[in-house]
Amino acid sequence: PNRGPNRDNIQPYISPVLALSVLLSSNPAVAAGPDWGIFEGKTLSLLHPVSMASLLLFSLNTGYQGFKWRRQRTLGDDISEH
Repeated sequence: PNRGPNRDNIQPYISPVLALSVLLSSNPAVAAGPDWGIFEGKTLSLLHPVSMASLLLFSLNTGYQGFKWRRQRTLGDDISEH
């Protein structure tokens, strides 16, 4: 007869329970505070989002220019095929 918990039956539940306990015991993040120093609440606090958006637009434009350059470079082959 099976009396009490068996180690083979409990083993699959240890890892998820441990992960859940770690996630639930963490402290909540504080979004506001004097972490930004002189940039707190100022227009200059948008420096990072604006620079990241600019970098994304620059990267997209560079990719587009590369595709245009490749098309121009291979245009002679396309013309000679027809």
